[in-house]
Amino acid sequence: MPSSTKPGLTRNSRIHTTDTHTDPGLLRVYASWAQELCSQYQRISDLFRHAPSIGRSRELYLAAVLQRVLPSHLVIRHGAFYIPGHGASSEQDLLIIDTRKYPPIEEIGDFGVYFHNSVVACIEVKSKLTRQELRSALNSMITTKMVCSDPRSRYAIFAYETSLSPKSLLDSIENSIEFFDNRIYPIIVLGKYVVTLTSLQPKKPRPSFELTVFQPKSLDLTLLELIESLFEVTGESPLTKIAPEIREHFDAVASRTFFCPEERFGTGLGTNIDS
Repeated sequence: MPSSTKPGLTRNSRIHTTDTHTDPGLLRVYASWAQELCSQYQRISDLFRHAPSIGRSRELYLAAVLQRVLPSHLVIRHGAFYIPGHGASSEQDLLIIDTRKYPPIEEIGDFGVYFHNSVVACIEVKSKLTRQELRSALNSMITTKMVCSDPRSRYAIFAYETSLSPKSLLDSIENSIEFFDNRIYPIIVLGKYVVTLTSLQPKKPRPSFELTVFQPKSLDLTLLELIESLFEVTGESPLTKIAPEIREHFDAVASRTFFCPEERFGTGLGTNIDS
């Protein structure tokens, strides 16, 4: 995996034995939040059968956990972002808003419309990730990213469960021009998978990138990877020093290389948004 300042799974997977920083207590706390989400998910499934309400409750459960760990100037909302001269985006499950930048255009409770350049991240939340649901979520995130076009923002997919195998999950992703150019990740399945970018090869005329599926092998730190992806776009992570310990709790179980569907020339990384 490529080197990076990010302490999550997108960093080099080799364990640096000279780094002696460990904090098992802190990691157990993050793992307990994943367990808490699992319990809430199961409770609402056992008690309720109204699909829209179930879906909304699961968004709120995730939002509540994320709000605990994010800086106070970042708030989690439901709604849309607005680009002056263009209009509003489609409705987003979860928006991470930087309140230091701009006030909301319109807001009531946790629902609102926000200026696009105050959006730190968009998260699509799914109950059960099927092939169809994954493709739908990816298409939605791709459209959102193309509209917003802020390279600093994060676009992620979070699901509570799936019956897909690691290989089936990767095979379900359509290698379209739109997906190649926008590269939606991470894809998180609570307690089961983390799918993230592990290499980017800009060599023309067929640039490529690799997605890898990781499984937790000890502590369930799948939720931590989503949190880390948000830390990445807000500044330095407080967990940088224990990054090797975090990576020790995951195994890479499947990978897929995506080649650009068309030949490209010139300079840059070879994608529409990076060239």
